Amino acid sequence: MQNKKVLNKKGQVAEMPAQVLTFVVATIIIAVGGLVLGGIRDTLTVNSSEFNSTSDGLLGITKFSEFLPTIAIVLVSAILIAIVVGAFAFFRG
Repeated sequence: MQNKKVLNKKGQVAEMPAQVLTFVVATIIIAVGGLVLGGIRDTLTVNSSEFNSTSDGLLGITKFSEFLPTIAIVLVSAILIAIVVGAFAFFRG
């Protein structure tokens, strides 16, 4: 007997709200992390090891956050492609 996976007619579109929510939560975490590190860095002595560590962490968060618009474009494109493919699949049968 073969195991056949029964696919939902919605396909991957049903999973999109979870992916969008994950993106939003990740963006909020990055923003709050940047605020916290910036606040901590402002209270430290310049050129101390603690100041340098928090500056490096803040730089890392800044570099990572530069990719958020690209990730958003890919996510929106995936949603649109899934909707269009789903619409064509719906008309076929």
